This record gives sequence, structure tokens and C-alpha cells, in this order.
Amino acid sequence: MQTVNRLEQGGIYFNDSVSNVGKIAVELRKLKANCGAVDLVIVDYLQLIKHLGKTGTLTEEPIL
Repeated sequence: MQTVNRLEQGGIYFNDSVSNVGKIAVELRKLKANCGAVDLVIVDYLQLIKHLGKTGTLTEEPIL
């Protein structure tokens, strides 16, 4: 926890509570409103993010 706090003081923020694209967008808007510009966003485990309005994850989507 101390490491995360030190990184946040340097302008690096972590959020592992969002599970879909819409929630990521909301959290980014909040961060931008509170801290200013957001220069980089990294999403780890993108295959686990859920589509808006769809059930399942990206790995469960059929390939067209």
C-alpha cells in the first residue's frame, strides 16, 4: 500500500475495480476532472473487460 501511495504522489494511479469499458471511461473522466490531463492509460488483462451492452468477455466473442 505504501508503494501505491508513493506512485500516486508521482501522478501514477491504479484502479483494479472496473470491469467494463463504460466504467473505465467514467473513472478516467473523474481522474481528469480531479487531476488534469490523463496522458496514458494501460489496461492489463484486456480480454477480461466486458463489452458495453453485451454479456461475456472479449475472449468469448466470436471472430468474424
